[in-house]
Amino acid sequence: TDCGISSICVRVVYSFPWKQFIIIRIYLQSHSHSLVVLFKCCTLGSMSRRGQEYVADHQIKKLFEAMMAGLLYTQPEDPIEYLQNCLQVVKESRPSSYPFNLFVGPRRRRKPPSRVPTEKVAGVTSPTKAHLPPLSSRSRMPSTPRDAEGKGLTPLPPINQKQQQEKGDIGSKIEAIRASNPENRMAKHFDVAYYNTLGDDDKAALVQCCRSGLDNHDSSMGCYAMQPADYDRFKPFFSKVIADYHGVDIDATHTNNWDLTGVEGLPEDGKLDLTALGLPDLSMRVRVGRNLSDFPLPGAMNQQDRINLEKKMCEAFEKLVAMPEYGGRYNSLTPDHPDHISEDEYKQLVKDHIMFKDMAADPYLLSAGIASDWPYGRGCYVSEDRGFVIWVGEEDHLRIMCMKKGSVLNEVFDRLKTALDVVSSIDGLDFAMSSDYGVVTSCPTNLGTGMRASVHIPLPKLTSDGTDAKAKAVCKPLGLSVRGIGGEHTPIGEGGICDISPRARFCITEAEIICALYKGIKLLKEKEDASDESGDDG
Repeated sequence: TDCGISSICVRVVYSFPWKQFIIIRIYLQSHSHSLVVLFKCCTLGSMSRRGQEYVADHQIKKLFEAMMAGLLYTQPEDPIEYLQNCLQVVKESRPSSYPFNLFVGPRRRRKPPSRVPTEKVAGVTSPTKAHLPPLSSRSRMPSTPRDAEGKGLTPLPPINQKQQQEKGDIGSKIEAIRASNPENRMAKHFDVAYYNTLGDDDKAALVQCCRSGLDNHDSSMGCYAMQPADYDRFKPFFSKVIADYHGVDIDATHTNNWDLTGVEGLPEDGKLDLTALGLPDLSMRVRVGRNLSDFPLPGAMNQQDRINLEKKMCEAFEKLVAMPEYGGRYNSLTPDHPDHISEDEYKQLVKDHIMFKDMAADPYLLSAGIASDWPYGRGCYVSEDRGFVIWVGEEDHLRIMCMKKGSVLNEVFDRLKTALDVVSSIDGLDFAMSSDYGVVTSCPTNLGTGMRASVHIPLPKLTSDGTDAKAKAVCKPLGLSVRGIGGEHTPIGEGGICDISPRARFCITEAEIICALYKGIKLLKEKEDASDESGDDG
């Protein structure tokens, strides 16, 4: 029929078991009447286990969300033909994942409903059908209004006019989040009175820092810094969030120190040897997050910022490649980059736990703007022996890490410190630091040292039920965090292998973190040995 879409309202709910439906209301106007179409996705909870596994394995939910996002953004005259074209593109290109903006392309200019008198504008024509952008160009399209600035691109429209409304009702929105999700630290510590003292620019900047928690009410942190100076600029807000998460006083300050001398828990010989604890060689990894002081933090970067940062880092990587103790190469995901790698090469690096995954599937990073412009400005440097890696363009500008299978924690700790000194000594690379908070990172959870030290340790007794629940219960009072071997929200490995690391990052030195890992492993090994398969601890 000769009809036009007069209004579209979409609510896309991502990822979480209790957020299990998508409702799309489409008003179709045709002459003198309208048709309301209601789509409701069946919940995973209503499916059989086999059905749930099938949907998850084939990423059906993500594909559906991507198609709906493209449909509602493009608003083609023939939505069925558009969806068929989407499926044809997927069939031909076989992408490895379905980010929500996979099919988002240039917005078409729609004809008005035929029953509404209009005047034609000279030089403007309405296309007969929408055209899907090629997959290779999908990351060029902005996903937020901020990404479109200065690019001559049209941003995605705000859903339900949310961003316009927030300026007037930020207080009521914060109160609603506090009531429904009291663990959301952003909402818990957001002071509307303080917010109202800020100028318009600072208000907008603070809201952008809080965007992740405003969009994702179940977030436990709910905020990211957007600029290196934000922790000091918005100290009345961030100091409370930092104190709450890290368990420190609100006026606490941080000191960085890599010197192991005199650190509590260090063996007399200064050697953090796991074989002394009765453990075999384990996979050991120590990493730090770093951001360059002359760029916005990832959440506030546009595509060109990301490309420029990668270009700057490649000059540094050339120096590392030329050094015999490092060598290796840089692997870029940026299209047309001289060091660009193929999709198969990228997948292999992810499989080898060397490269990070596409961040578009993470709703928190999406809302914060950190996942924008994928894959531009993303890549990783890998040394010749694959023991030293630098990620570019993830949650922080850089994630610098050393890894090794062995038994002496000092080896990865010392190599990381040496490599970090080499990188930081390269002309033009200045890392963002705060006099009060130490190393500046996007997320307040990593502030201070930006360090995470971990081992993959087998805990067959504490994981005999197939989960890490008992291991987490044992590790929590020891100050340890437990993850799957693939990172957060991933399953434990074969034989009950878990990723164990100290939780503390702030108001603790780098040397104290590595010693805390050793001490924690010792106590955890004792708990594992004393535990029977029923889960009782001795």
